Amino acid sequence: MRVKLPRADENLSPDDLVRPAIVNRLNNNRYGWLNSSHASAIESELIMIPKRIFLVVLMGTLVLTACIPGIFPPTPLLANTGYNLDTLTNPTAIAIEPNGRKSVFWLEKEGTTRNLIYWRTHFGEPTLAVSRQDRFAAAPDVAVTDSGTAYLVWYSYNPTSSQNVFYTATLSEGSTSINPVELYAGALYDTPILIRVIARGETVYVVYPAYGCLRYKRLSPTPAEGKVADYLIPNSSLQNLQVTIDSSNKLHVAWVEKGNPMGNVFIRYNSNATITPARDMNQGWNFGPSTDSPGDVLDITVADTPPNEKVYLIYRFGSNQLYYGTCLANGCPSMPTTKINLSPSTWLIWELKAVGIGSSVYVAFLAQNSSTTFNELFYITNLAANPAEQRITNSDYSKANLHMVRVQWQSTYLPLVGWRRYTPSPPYALDDAYVWAPNYGLRQVFTSTSTARHQGSDLAANGEWVAGVWAAETNGRVVPFLSGNAYLSSLPLVSKK
Repeated sequence: MRVKLPRADENLSPDDLVRPAIVNRLNNNRYGWLNSSHASAIESELIMIPKRIFLVVLMGTLVLTACIPGIFPPTPLLANTGYNLDTLTNPTAIAIEPNGRKSVFWLEKEGTTRNLIYWRTHFGEPTLAVSRQDRFAAAPDVAVTDSGTAYLVWYSYNPTSSQNVFYTATLSEGSTSINPVELYAGALYDTPILIRVIARGETVYVVYPAYGCLRYKRLSPTPAEGKVADYLIPNSSLQNLQVTIDSSNKLHVAWVEKGNPMGNVFIRYNSNATITPARDMNQGWNFGPSTDSPGDVLDITVADTPPNEKVYLIYRFGSNQLYYGTCLANGCPSMPTTKINLSPSTWLIWELKAVGIGSSVYVAFLAQNSSTTFNELFYITNLAANPAEQRITNSDYSKANLHMVRVQWQSTYLPLVGWRRYTPSPPYALDDAYVWAPNYGLRQVFTSTSTARHQGSDLAANGEWVAGVWAAETNGRVVPFLSGNAYLSSLPLVSKK
């Protein structure tokens, strides 16, 4: 059987949203063919989604090549009926293997009960679905190795000891449960409490706050751990924490450290490219202090190849100005900083993401300036050349949940930016998601069908595979929706109606 995809200009009514109608529509497309195995995978997935929650339609794709387009629609991840998504900290996380298989990790709750839920999936229906009840769990994150082993991290408050306990769990082929391993337990001043896990190839690191310091641990291939750095000010809190791994499998960490409650702010960087005998990171740099609160406006990335591979730290500091510092990834005797060339204006910068491709660094940020009413998406190409920013969006809605990933397209790579657009006050009439890539433009990929509450999201890519997960309300529940590309041919440019 050969099955075609729906046309981009074709509308489906709610009565069409059952398997026979969809398969018929799939057979009336101008773009190209899916082979029978691809069609069977999509068809079998559609069978398993109840009609009452199947509010998803295929609205077409922005096809990046002349290859066969393959997509899957935003699919609700309804693992525990009746639970609401916990939006307090990092509600959803996603990671992708080189073969396109996705790991999704999120937290659902009902009353005082919370469940950590992990899905391993290609198109939306899980090949592995496991959960673990933890009343005090928070901040789930996930990374996956190229060989397919998933690493989960989160923390949980222990009311008996009044400590926050950090956990890791490993799920490989054949795993049937989430079995936590304690990473650290102790009292913390940090608010919010941030924990990050990251993988590159078979190398996996986790970074987490301990009492009076920030720590790291290599989880794979061989365990090793040490301090990232002691806090500069007693009782400091982390306002942001970003991590990346270079081509030599060294970890680079950037964070915003703030004295409580209204203390000075420092932008900080360190790496295990050089370490002490105790394996503590030993090439740190600090920028500050400042009385400004940068908040989320910080990111770190690497660009170029050895021996010229560099780490780039991009951040907001002072009077809403952007700067970047750079040095060699394998050793950082100094980190000179450069002010980024923004247009003359009064800027309010809210979020920032960066990605390195080849020797270039690309930056996206959400900001208001003198010519905008709401925050808009701005974009900078080739950071080292210090060009002026480009304005990408122009709409009368607030935006948040900014993400940026590197996606392979044929023999090259391009930056893909994703974000949420929402109504910031009652009646919360709008909540959707967009992606944008240079030369391919802006496309909507998701729209909430119910109360729009800007619930959170994540975006991940590995080679030509890319997928996003967006939290939204449907049927009285807040659940994550998953969408992405399939068969290495298109970005996840599908829409939920």
